[in-house]
Formats: sequence, structure tokens, C-alpha cells
Amino acid sequence: MEYNFRFSLTEDDFADFNAYTVWLAPWNKKKKIKFFFRTLVYSIIIMTGITYLIDEITSLGQKSNINFRIGLSLGFGLLSALISYFNTTERVKKSAKKTLHGKENQNFLKETDLRISEAGIFDADKVCSANYTWISIVKYSVTKQFFYLYINSIQAIIVPKRLFNSQYEIDEFDKFVTEKIPLLSLFRSIDI
Repeated sequence: MEYNFRFSLTEDDFADFNAYTVWLAPWNKKKKIKFFFRTLVYSIIIMTGITYLIDEITSLGQKSNINFRIGLSLGFGLLSALISYFNTTERVKKSAKKTLHGKENQNFLKETDLRISEAGIFDADKVCSANYTWISIVKYSVTKQFFYLYINSIQAIIVPKRLFNSQYEIDEFDKFVTEKIPLLSLFRSIDI
């Protein structure tokens, strides 16, 4: 079996890939938890300092309710951590799109010829070409819109699902790739 595609990635495709790889993918779970709690702690510390300074300046020797200050600090910390956590995907996408505007990165959006066969993967554009054997795929992930065949932790061969004519073709392609890649590479994402 052989699949031949000619396509160009869009800025949104590139941004989605970056957001998935550095933030949304299941293997980033620990990173996301650490980020949330680090942001929470820093925000609480900062807000505690601010409320203390405001209290010192405005109280004129009378101390305000400490429970109010603690509640305000915790509330601000939680709100700040939640906003930062849920904004990260958009920040990563925005940064990825900005990266594309550099001259040295214009090749990401060039028309690509991609051939995926029993022998492996051949990827070529007007600037360069590459051959990958199936053993070189270190991770495989499927999202709602894409197949990602990772060749290392930050680079992947991106196959948009829009290239297929039906769900049956998508399922057959997935089955084909799953049978070819090393078992250790099989890392499926669910409904992202």
C-alpha cells in the first residue's frame, strides 16, 4: 500500500502542531501540573506582599482583618494561575505563528510531496527531501485534525486529516501506520 499527498501546511496547522507538542499532548501532563502550581504559589506570594503593603500604607496603624488579606491573596493566586494555565495554548500558537514570519522559517509552509509506503516515508519540497524508515518514528499521535509521526521529541511529519476523502480512508491510514511503526512509538492521543 502507498499513500501520496501533495499539500501545504497552513499557519494554523503549524500553530496547532506546536501547541499540541509543547502543551496539549498527553505526555505533557506533569509539566502542566507543575506550571499550574508554580504559577499559583508565585501569584499568592506576590498578592500577599501587595496586600500587606497596601494595608501598611492605608491603615495608619490599625491592622485590617488578616482573614481578608489571606482570602484576597488566595483568590487572586487561584484566578491568576487559572488564567495563565488556560491561556498557554493560545500563547504557544501565537508564538508559533510569529516564528513563521522569519525568512529562515518560510519553508514550513511550502508545498510538500509526501509518500508513505511499506518501505517508509519520503518527504520532499523545493528546498530539501528526506527519507525515513519506519524505525525512525519515535512517537505516533492522532488528534481530531492530524496524524503526527514524530521523528524526535519536537519534530514530526504532519499529515492533515483533510487530505482524506472519508472517515474510512482516515481509519485505513491509521491502521496502516499503526502496523508499520515500532510498538514503542505507538502513543495515541484521545479526542484533543
